[in-house]
Amino acid sequence: MAARNVPDTDRRRLLAALAGAPVGATFLAVGCSSGSNDPVSAAGGASTTRSNPTATRPVAPTFWTKPTVDSGADGLMVPEGWSASVLARTGEKVASTDYTWSPSPDGAATFSDPDGDGWWVAINHETGPGEGGGASAIHLTDDGEVMAAHRILGGTALNCAGGATPWGTWLSGEEFDQGRIWEADPTIANSGEPRPALGVFKHEAAAVDEPGKALYLTEDQPDGRFYRFTPSSWPNLGSGTLEVAKVSGGDTDGTGSVQWLEVPDPSAASEATRAQVGESTAYAGGEGLALGAGKVFFSTKLDNTVWAYDPKAATMSIVYRASGDDPVLSGVDNLWWDDSSKSLLVAEDGGNMELVALALDGSVTPILRVDGHDGSELTGPTVSPNRRFMTLSSQRGAADGIGVTWLVKGAFPIA
Repeated sequence: MAARNVPDTDRRRLLAALAGAPVGATFLAVGCSSGSNDPVSAAGGASTTRSNPTATRPVAPTFWTKPTVDSGADGLMVPEGWSASVLARTGEKVASTDYTWSPSPDGAATFSDPDGDGWWVAINHETGPGEGGGASAIHLTDDGEVMAAHRILGGTALNCAGGATPWGTWLSGEEFDQGRIWEADPTIANSGEPRPALGVFKHEAAAVDEPGKALYLTEDQPDGRFYRFTPSSWPNLGSGTLEVAKVSGGDTDGTGSVQWLEVPDPSAASEATRAQVGESTAYAGGEGLALGAGKVFFSTKLDNTVWAYDPKAATMSIVYRASGDDPVLSGVDNLWWDDSSKSLLVAEDGGNMELVALALDGSVTPILRVDGHDGSELTGPTVSPNRRFMTLSSQRGAADGIGVTWLVKGAFPIA
């Protein structure tokens, strides 16, 4: 998800140009449950079999090693030779700045600085607007030292996951029924703009397929859908066509050939988007999204599955589905594609509170683990553009409920 550099002086102009038609006032919502606290049920969701295409797995990827060392940073276990420090903590000032870190850090992405001055990480906050909901960004040197931090999006609610754009902005999804996608520049404070053409629903993640000139979106509902948005004029996100996937013909429900059907009313003025096309396929709690190896990967939490959509072949398959009493990977949530190792980094919401490397053959290797944060979830795994660091958060932290974001230094695979 590394961002393509855009000159800083052009960024605000680009955001304005991509805004499209004017929109009305921001919709604010409070009191929504988030993360693993949602009282959701599989009832009414995608009908899935318990078949597991990766039951007999090959040896785990050799690119990664297991976490065996206590980093000394708030319960984070790392592989031998790695280290970690706390980058930000809810309610405290980010180091070397006057910026107070908001609660519930969630989805994230990293970006090269447009002027070649280090890198940025944008991080959502899955909480209400009066509690710091929205998104923040931290500017770091190539050596991982904090230079600045600021809010890039505010006045929004339950900003869960999202995705980076090739033009260097962060797409942030609001996870409630009237939620929208917002676009913000990580280098510019308070730069968020709504993108209502991408649909009004319980947004989770977004991913931009630049070669295909389309965006893909997940919906965090027990019967959520998998969406595609095609801008009228690439890359203007102000208008376009929102479609929903109809998947059929596979050996397992949700797999097979994919047909895209237009959503009549993306604004969901009178009917939820997922209910507008009766033939569309339901997926059991859409979560993270990532693009890599010519595929669009997404996770669904209620059936612990990682899916792969092939845009060229227009087919859907399963990369991983948890099985057994104690699977290595469960509670699948945020995803990050690591191109050098050709693997997905999967954050667990629950499970063993691990960040797990998932290879495309279905083999898995835990690479980070958090001890003592049993009531939390891991969120926002990223790798820095220079491949020297990772960032990762525990949304609700330990028993005190204080979210924590780490900076991890390690030996990451380089192609």
